[in-house]
Amino acid sequence: MRELLQRGADANARDVDGWTPLFYAQSVEAVRLLRECGAEPTIEDDVGERARDKIAVRNEEAAAEAG
Repeated sequence: MRELLQRGADANARDVDGWTPLFYAQSVEAVRLLRECGAEPTIEDDVGERARDKIAVRNEEAAAEAG
């Protein structure tokens, strides 16, 4: 993931459901890297949920990193 981001991948690119990479982040390290590269935790998906809320369900420590 780091290499893709360093090569210009968009940290806020959306999939067909409106999810960004931050929605899929499973670890504190992944969240931290994405945030350092400009990932926005308040972007809403197609049903109005935010990445930081999804992360909080899986991992409280990662949610703290997401902001």
